[in-house]
Amino acid sequence: MKTITQHIKIGALILLSTLPFNSFAAKRFHKKRKNQQKTEQVVAGSKKTIKNMSYEELEATKNSLLAAGDKERAAKYLQKMRALTTDGHQMAQIMLDLADIYFELGKLEKAEVLYQEYVRLYLGSPHVEYACYRAILCGFYSILDADRDQSKTKSTIALCEQFLTRSSVFREFKKEVEDLLARCQEHLFTSELRIARHYAGQGKMATAQHRLTIVEKDFDGKIPQIKPKLLLAESEWARGNGDLLTAQKR
Repeated sequence: MKTITQHIKIGALILLSTLPFNSFAAKRFHKKRKNQQKTEQVVAGSKKTIKNMSYEELEATKNSLLAAGDKERAAKYLQKMRALTTDGHQMAQIMLDLADIYFELGKLEKAEVLYQEYVRLYLGSPHVEYACYRAILCGFYSILDADRDQSKTKSTIALCEQFLTRSSVFREFKKEVEDLLARCQEHLFTSELRIARHYAGQGKMATAQHRLTIVEKDFDGKIPQIKPKLLLAESEWARGNGDLLTAQKR
């Protein structure tokens, strides 16, 4: 006798089988199921567990899992390969491959740690620029909204600036990093303005003005047309609080 859960699964399969061939839901379901079947075939093809596989067996299984689209499990085999190898070239490639998989899976914190470790250990590698760039992307995609903590924005700015100090060597991703730096600076500037606006909203205009003075100093030359933006903010806050304070000339 089938359970309710089994009936639901059967019903879902019947429903999906009736959808048009080009249906996104149907294609996604069948692709996922196909990858699961491939993974099952890979695992079934090896009687050994990950714990007692040789390096070569781990690598072969990892490649098969990647071909099947199972990056989650492939990452576990790469981790085991990393623990086993004593070869420097193998270690470097494993770290980069594992970081890429984490990045693609959205595990940005783990990916960033590996990219930065790769840069630290293999500074002379031809892939250092790539690893630096991907570490910056990990940080950038982890940035929170402007009204929340901006520690990640600041650390990403630092990574961008470090990258650009080597712009005579790092040329492939230079433009992308310059764009990311500009976007981070703008985001941090917006966050700082929100803090000053918060003080102004509480009627603490002196504190808000002091904050703007610091913002202008910190972001001068980094934000286009910064003075008009600050003057506009001062004027809006003064009017919003019924204050007769006029925007100071800068």
